[in-house]
Amino acid sequence: MKQVSIIPEYNLGQKIIKGVRSLAMIFFHPFLFFIPRKKNLWIFGSSHGKRFADNSKYLYLYVNKNCPDIRPIWLTKNQKVIDELNKKGYQVHPTFSPKGFLYSIMAGYIITSHGMRDINNLLIGGAKIIQLGHATPFKDFSVHNLGATLRKITGISSHYAIATSEKIRREAALLIGVPENYTAVTGTPRNDGLFDNPDLPLNNSIEDLKKRIKFKHIITYFP
Repeated sequence: MKQVSIIPEYNLGQKIIKGVRSLAMIFFHPFLFFIPRKKNLWIFGSSHGKRFADNSKYLYLYVNKNCPDIRPIWLTKNQKVIDELNKKGYQVHPTFSPKGFLYSIMAGYIITSHGMRDINNLLIGGAKIIQLGHATPFKDFSVHNLGATLRKITGISSHYAIATSEKIRREAALLIGVPENYTAVTGTPRNDGLFDNPDLPLNNSIEDLKKRIKFKHIITYFP
């Protein structure tokens, strides 16, 4: 039987790049706080820049449809996402393109679902960062490590968060690293997206279950 190692491969190149990026953040960010930012320019990103998905996606779609005074821009590292959004008439740019850099410097608000790698975290000093999250906060992913400490020092940690209920609010605030009074109980945009569109298969499936199954409660599992 072939033995498989479960120890992750040590990639020196990635370690060096990560170190250089951290040093760049410490050096550049103090200067970015002096650049005026536009409150109506919002940058969105998700899944470390790889996908058009999750809470950031559904808030982005909502803002495009309902908030004409706000200019939403999606940043991504995935050409397929760029092609998809361009076809639908949405504004999207590569994260590390000239326009991606420009809008990152200008934006008043940054909206993420997974973390700072959703967008260009080198140029967001001075912007307000809203962490929407991508799951119920059971794990500590932000505030108790060296990277989080550096983000606090440079001022690029999250400023606001959301929660699905008052019960979850304290945990969300603690794990994302924001004050509890800066964590709003709003529910999640991706859940709103399930029910705002009557054509979604999920809506039809739930209504069909209600008609066919005569139980008082329906318990479902959504991983």
